Amino acid sequence: YKVSNLEMGTHTAIHIDTQSHMHENGKTLSDYDINQFIGEALLIERKEDIAPAEVIIVKGKLFSDELIKKIIEMKPKMVGFGMNNNLEIEYEKEFLKHDILTVGPLDLKKDLPKKFLFCAFPLKIKEGDASPVRAVAICD
Repeated sequence: YKVSNLEMGTHTAIHIDTQSHMHENGKTLSDYDINQFIGEALLIERKEDIAPAEVIIVKGKLFSDELIKKIIEMKPKMVGFGMNNNLEIEYEKEFLKHDILTVGPLDLKKDLPKKFLFCAFPLKIKEGDASPVRAVAICD
């Protein structure tokens, strides 16, 4: 049989960030229930597409002060973003401050429906600030 060795950082590839990544004494992976990492998602490709959802996935360079404010008001569990994005550090800090986890960079090149079930389960890293995830869109 074969056994491989794997060594990586918590922010390797597609990953999820928790409050403790950018806020001292913020929540870590250990503070979240597994249900935090799954939810009904809404894909937005235009700022006008924004609507309440458990998970909001932003495709493209749509982030702005106005959009960040709207997303925070909607209180989703997670915000996902693609590889081609403009999620500035200040924006991510705001999401995490409001306990909205960020996940990415996602491969959003494939066609996705506007609504789908999204899962981004992290590794069980005790008091982790982040973790690589297997991000999955479950479509009808």
